Amino acid sequence: METLCAFLNGTGGIVLFGVTDKGKIIGQKVSDRTKRDIAEAIRRIEPFANIEISCIDIPDTDNSIIALSAEEQRYMRPFSYKGRAYQRIESVTSSMPQEIYNQLLMQRGGKYAWEAIPNSDLKTAKRT
Repeated sequence: METLCAFLNGTGGIVLFGVTDKGKIIGQKVSDRTKRDIAEAIRRIEPFANIEISCIDIPDTDNSIIALSAEEQRYMRPFSYKGRAYQRIESVTSSMPQEIYNQLLMQRGGKYAWEAIPNSDLKTAKRT
């Protein structure tokens, strides 16, 4: 969940349960308790974040992979998990430094309004 929080504070990402760090698919049993534990952990992320939860069955087994997908939510940052903010640098999740946290908090606080949101549909006119 710390990594999921770090993804929310960055450009988004996917956390997989049931896949080793080396990419081997092993899966895990997914019960109602598993689903409740995940939902409870996601509720500990503040502010509220849109997290997509998917269970992918592994053929010929009783195991599944759980995928938690976090889209970039730039104007809601910083996010925290259990009261602490996290960041992701390469493949390492770590606590976010106070200075970066404060910068993101000021951006969320309204200093950067709609004027700061890029318009991907805007085209630059050529001068003649």
